[in-house]
Amino acid sequence: MKPILLLAPYKEMVTLAEKVTAGAHDVEVRLGLLDQAVKIAREAEQMGVEAIISRGGAALAIQKANLTAPVVEIPVSPYDMLNALHRAKKFGKNVAVIGFDNIIRGVENLGNVEFTA
Repeated sequence: MKPILLLAPYKEMVTLAEKVTAGAHDVEVRLGLLDQAVKIAREAEQMGVEAIISRGGAALAIQKANLTAPVVEIPVSPYDMLNALHRAKKFGKNVAVIGFDNIIRGVENLGNVEFTA
């Protein structure tokens, strides 16, 4: 097991993470969502992983599992939120935002933002 495990919650993030870490020999990238991520993290910890990187609900679930390896959370940037809201507005005026608190925290502050194409 490599010392750093990056658990991505979806395939596109796995692809991006593999590109970003291509030259790093100390990072292993795996796909894992929620309970599956916790199982993978536990196994990795037993194999000597030193740190776990994840995002959203997977990061929360791993943190709640009380592992000894530190969990580093990949944050969602304001650009990510604005981009997602802008794309959603193309499908209709009313947009609902659903997600884990650590992902959508602060989105209510973007509620009155006007988008123009």
